Amino acid sequence: MREPRRSVAAATGRQRCTTQAWRRKSRRLLLFAVYMLMPPTRPRIDPKLAPHLAVMAGIALCTGVLLLWPQAVLAAGYQCRLHALFGVRCPFCGMTRDFAAMLHGQRPVENPCSRLALVVVYGVYPTAVVIAWWRKSLDVFYGKALCCGVAVALAAMLVLNNLG
Repeated sequence: MREPRRSVAAATGRQRCTTQAWRRKSRRLLLFAVYMLMPPTRPRIDPKLAPHLAVMAGIALCTGVLLLWPQAVLAAGYQCRLHALFGVRCPFCGMTRDFAAMLHGQRPVENPCSRLALVVVYGVYPTAVVIAWWRKSLDVFYGKALCCGVAVALAAMLVLNNLG
């Protein structure tokens, strides 16, 4: 006697796809094809710009606190570790008090570099970030020339702050 004929699917152990399963697979394949045809999306914020935005947000937050509650910051009694250990005033000693004074229309008296720092923090740095972002050259902030320039400026601030 002859054996009954078996299908290829039964011979390989695979079952036939039902119509619903076939539709599900074809739908997934179609969605994958559409996804692959879509243009790649870019992040909403340039990753090189994000640290600068965070720094400027911190500047804005600190300015708001010094403007609205200067007594809370000044009464906290922060001490400079460099001044406590070695008796040398760091480049930023007195700037918190001076910034609070300048935000309320008074003259800075603690640090001779406070006015220059005010111009740099609120004018030069944000302008430089915007110009560098506009030109798509934010790498300028990580260059050796800028790092050396900042080091020289901090050394000059250290000397000026300790002269008086």
